[in-house]
Formats: sequence, structure tokens, C-alpha cells
Amino acid sequence: ELQAGTRRETVRTPSLVVVGQGLGHPRWSGTERKESVLEFVNTEASYGEDLRIIKEEFYLPMQAAGLLTQEQLLVVFSNIQELIDLNENFLEYLQEEIEQAIEQVLCRTWNTHPVLVTAM
Repeated sequence: ELQAGTRRETVRTPSLVVVGQGLGHPRWSGTERKESVLEFVNTEASYGEDLRIIKEEFYLPMQAAGLLTQEQLLVVFSNIQELIDLNENFLEYLQEEIEQAIEQVLCRTWNTHPVLVTAM
């Protein structure tokens, strides 16, 4: 969410809230930007793994053992699969966006310095 009249941005995910000047802020170095993006993606991946562990180690065994009624399971684990699916889709989206950004940087580098790109 972008606040009117400022460059402050808030990024919200189920596991992380980041408030700051935004990734496009001129004071961010390329390394800081890359580290922030990687940390964000790793946090989301870790969150997804935690969700899968909850499903595999708690929900499914409790369901199979009949420890809770279906209603009780729905109360405790109401949307676990939806959260897993959302997380997987979000991670896929992030990875696609990162790949596009890398391609754009390579294209800009190729157009500006073709010798450097071919040496890579």
C-alpha cells in the first residue's frame, strides 16, 4: 500500500510486514536491494514449508487417527490448503518477476555494453 504524497511503502504477507522507503529509493545499493529481495523470497519459502509441515505432521495424522471431529479439524486447520496454494502461487509469481528483472538488466547491459555480456 502506497501512502499518498510519500515514497513509503508497506508490503504485507502472512509472515512479514516491511515498512520503508521502498526498493526503488536511491539510497538503496544494488546489493541491499538484492539481499532484501532474497530475504523476502526466502521468508515466504520458509513460511510455505512451515505450512506444509503443519499439514503433514499435524493435520493429516490427526484426521487419520480420528482425534478430532471433522468440524474441529476445520476450526483448527480451516484454510491450511488454501494458504499452501496461495503461498506456492505467490512464490511462483515472485520467481517469475525476479527472472524478468534479471532479463531486463541483461538486455540493458547488452544494449549498453555488448562486449561485457558476451564475455560472461
